[in-house]
Amino acid sequence: MKKFLSVFLSLTIFIAGAPKVAAPALTFSEAAEMDLRTPSDLTADELRNGLKKYLVDLAEDFVAAEERYGVNAVFLAALAAFESGWGRHCFRENNIFGWGRKSFETKSECIDFVASKIAQHYLSEDGKYYHGMNLYGVNRSYNGSDVWLENVAAIMSKISEKAAVCAPVPDFAEPEEPPVSEEFFGSEEIIETDEFYETGEPAEADELSETDGTEEESRFTGGVIVIGSH
Repeated sequence: MKKFLSVFLSLTIFIAGAPKVAAPALTFSEAAEMDLRTPSDLTADELRNGLKKYLVDLAEDFVAAEERYGVNAVFLAALAAFESGWGRHCFRENNIFGWGRKSFETKSECIDFVASKIAQHYLSEDGKYYHGMNLYGVNRSYNGSDVWLENVAAIMSKISEKAAVCAPVPDFAEPEEPPVSEEFFGSEEIIETDEFYETGEPAEADELSETDGTEEESRFTGGVIVIGSH
């Protein structure tokens, strides 16, 4: 019995102290078809690595909204990125989602509010705009455009890819490197380079327009106002 407890405690300590394995990046198809209530399994620091511009400092708010309302944080971040050009352009003050005609005291308040509305109206089976749990379902009433779906899915994929690459991975011992012959350093020039690439950002509207509509029925996205549900 003592031996069993010893093994059990050792295993528990090992599991608790094990480094976190990075969550796999989403493909475009996975992003478009996934249940948007699925947890991202990302910490705020990990999600931050996938964000750009004015959304970087809002990673904690996206993760907090996911925990509070059950809406995937990568989806929320991608939606805000597409609607506001990564937080640079707001239809109303701090309204990074272009949600209705509302203004917010802070962008954090906006994230919390919109996440609650998406959970209530789009991702609940009794919601008035519910057509399914994935992007295809949300898109039917949120926007209705293939451009919206394709851009949001692509941004979700890119955010998750960068977050997964930068997430902590198990720290396995590296094998010892074989000794290098001094002849290698004769007259050879060693050049160190850092290679990186940057993908294009989704198109942004140069001019933002207004239209009459209620808070729940008016949606601004990508320079297009969509009224009501489909």
